[in-house]
Amino acid sequence: MGSGLIAFGLERLRQGGVDTVVTYGDPAFYGRLGFAALDPDAAPPPHPLSQPVGWIGQALDGGAVRPLPGPLKTVPAFDRPDIW
Repeated sequence: MGSGLIAFGLERLRQGGVDTVVTYGDPAFYGRLGFAALDPDAAPPPHPLSQPVGWIGQALDGGAVRPLPGPLKTVPAFDRPDIW
């Protein structure tokens, strides 16, 4: 069920013109959905990462994630250094 929700959301983002998606989560789970490790220098996280392996993303056009200017921002609910 969780995979289906994420796949649906990614498709909606793709349809809306979003070209890159970044998240901080379990690579084993998100990897099944096309996410791969990101270099924090190429996609600067909003806070220091306690688990750098969890900094993952994907280009929604199927290509490689291009460097992103940063630091990136997150939704207010996750803008807390203690959870990063």
